[in-house]
Formats: sequence, structure tokens, C-alpha cells
Amino acid sequence: MARKTQPDNGGTATTSDFALFIDNATTTSGVATTTTVGVHTVSETNMAGYTGTIGGDCSANGTTTLAAGDNKTC
Repeated sequence: MARKTQPDNGGTATTSDFALFIDNATTTSGVATTTTVGVHTVSETNMAGYTGTIGGDCSANGTTTLAAGDNKTC
């Protein structure tokens, strides 16, 4: 999971200011995480003045389905 920070109103937050999660377990932006086959959900903490957007290999609601050997980036 990777996080790109884009403030709505000139904010100064950086990627490290947002906690990232896979199935409610903390993960780190840009670091590969091994998990199980099946459906998983990625998410992040919200911060006033910023709008979270999930994309890449995940749907807008943060879900993705992994098969054996998959490598996906959201």
C-alpha cells in the first residue's frame, strides 16, 4: 500500500501523518505486506482538510481480492 499526500487547502501533512491499515492491522506506506488469499480491505486514518482516495489495485471502498502469488498496490 502506498500513500500520496495531496492537501485540499494547502496543508502540510506528509505520508507518515496518516496511519494505514490492511484489514484493520497497521501497515507502512511503500512496504510490501504478506497476507492470505481472499478479500482484504485497506484504509487510512482521516484528517481534517484532506480527502482520502483509494485506487490502484483496490476498489474505491478499499477492497481487493488476492489469489496465490498476487502482488497488488493500492
